[in-house]
Amino acid sequence: MALTVLIVLAALALWLLSLLSRPITGCRRCGGRTVVATRTPGRVRACRACRGTGYRRRIGATTVHRLYWTIRNRPHPETKHHPHTQPTPDHHDGPWPPGPDTIPAPPHIPTPRIPDPPSAPEDPR
Repeated sequence: MALTVLIVLAALALWLLSLLSRPITGCRRCGGRTVVATRTPGRVRACRACRGTGYRRRIGATTVHRLYWTIRNRPHPETKHHPHTQPTPDHHDGPWPPGPDTIPAPPHIPTPRIPDPPSAPEDPR
């Protein structure tokens, strides 16, 4: 009994490591061809299972990768907490359309002062 449990745990550990190292596999529905035939002869369409890419994520791969990034104590690159996906300073989270009191004021940009043209010299006559 103990040997069976060890074998199952070893197989589970190998499966989790394979998910971590190879999270993407070929699409089973289209066989990686990216298109499938329709009922109309001579017509094809993009595979709905892989959305025309020919690849799909393996079952459990997303969970394993999120667990991996949680253990490393870093945000997962595809989550909204990643610094590259933070909203920009002009991003508006309030009601839409924003009222005049919710729109941030634009930064003040001073207008350049154009010097007066030199006056024409007086005619000495």
